[in-house]
Amino acid sequence: MIPTLEEALNKSGPVYVRNATNPIGHVAINWYDAGGQTHDLILPRTKHPIDILEVMPRDILEKNQDIRHYLNVGAIEIVDPEQAAKELTKEVKDEVKQAFKEILKPTDPQPAAIAAEEEAKRKVVVEAEADTPQVCIVAEDLMKNAVTEEVAIKRLKPMFSELTSKDWGRLMAVAPAFRALAEPYLPDADKAKTAEIKEEAIQSGGKD
Repeated sequence: MIPTLEEALNKSGPVYVRNATNPIGHVAINWYDAGGQTHDLILPRTKHPIDILEVMPRDILEKNQDIRHYLNVGAIEIVDPEQAAKELTKEVKDEVKQAFKEILKPTDPQPAAIAAEEEAKRKVVVEAEADTPQVCIVAEDLMKNAVTEEVAIKRLKPMFSELTSKDWGRLMAVAPAFRALAEPYLPDADKAKTAEIKEEAIQSGGKD
């Protein structure tokens, strides 16, 4: 039986997770340290167990909404420590380390100029959607119906005061619930545009 996150956290040892995406893909997790600094964790394309506490403090893990979201949708799963110990041979540990290294370097053998051009195109797409990466992730989840508006609001609420007008515009375009939340957080210069943003969101039918 696969243990729950709470069961894993109640034990004093490691908390192992497994990338359960199918087909296998990267899983991006955002978290904030005690000082409010944002950190990005990407689980690599490997089915081997990974001790999440090696990169995220236990108290942060307990409250992290991304982890719980991915557990709920089956993108990751908790692995029993005894099972993980059986799987994590020296060779497997080396494979996990290599998988993390692969995230940090291009795997495509394209010339550097072509790779740079593709990266630039990718950034333009992301920037066209929102200024904040976490907003892009949540907006995409909303458009795929992978998360409810209530869950999306809960995931982003700690960041409300940091979101830009572009972030709010993106969120209002994909989720009507954000329209009632945006105005108090918009800069004074942008509040006059709120009605226009809302109208555009309504005309788009709630989605781009």
